[in-house]
Amino acid sequence: MTTAEKIQAHLMAVPTYETPWGERRDIAKRIACADGTTLSVQVGEGMYCAPRDNHGPWYQVEVGYPDKPLPEIMDYAEEADRPTDTVYGYVPIELVASAIDACGGVAK
Repeated sequence: MTTAEKIQAHLMAVPTYETPWGERRDIAKRIACADGTTLSVQVGEGMYCAPRDNHGPWYQVEVGYPDKPLPEIMDYAEEADRPTDTVYGYVPIELVASAIDACGGVAK
């Protein structure tokens, strides 16, 4: 399974639930890389992702608060001067996979 496929599977496994305001998704757990780096990858109606829905599959995702700067996704930072304290919107899932692979891949 490729890293992009692992990310997609990780996101698809997040439960959805109904509220009086419509369907919502739980927050996905942070993805841990083999070198210890972690990052938040989120999708859903209220996130910076595409498609902007709760069911995917997604080709762009929202990344947030990586433990270290990830050069592969820096062009998408809301606040480039704070690379570990910002959100990265509409990042192609392949770039996120590349960043994770540069950190040794998804931790087992």
